Amino acid sequence: MNVLDENVLASQRHLLRGWRIPFRQIAHEIGRQGMDDDEIIPLLHGLRQPTFFTLDDDFYKRNLCHARYCLV
Repeated sequence: MNVLDENVLASQRHLLRGWRIPFRQIAHEIGRQGMDDDEIIPLLHGLRQPTFFTLDDDFYKRNLCHARYCLV
């Protein structure tokens, strides 16, 4: 499952929809608005093979690497 952080622009979401790439976005289809970064990781653990796309540089920490999800 592709998961977009809530900071991904609407224009980017529209492109993905136009290309028929399935995704869910934090605060829209999954999670809630204003989720803290430390709340997103447990959310990803509960999903089946999630790939999380974010512009937030807090997710570039090596200790966040895990076999249950992919961070992009």
